[in-house]
Amino acid sequence: MVEGESLAPVWAMLGAMAALIAGFTGYMLLLHPTADNLLAQVVINWPKLLVLGVFCGSPFVAWLRLVRVRAKRSRLLRAEWCLDPQEQPHCSRR
Repeated sequence: MVEGESLAPVWAMLGAMAALIAGFTGYMLLLHPTADNLLAQVVINWPKLLVLGVFCGSPFVAWLRLVRVRAKRSRLLRAEWCLDPQEQPHCSRR
């Protein structure tokens, strides 16, 4: 991502897409509320829902990776500077 770019337009487009899909599906189910219609809507919309899931799940995966990297960094710093003498008795302090 280039410095200064905003992701607001992307999220606005995804929000509009999700609202359109949900609104149209709800309207179709309201007009004809049967199990066959529900199945047809799921079959028609599953690729769109998959795309929305990938786009909305990516920030969560990035956040999870960031949390794991920070925890690993903290462990490495503690091990390097011997901040926990109970866990590492081989560290000598002068």
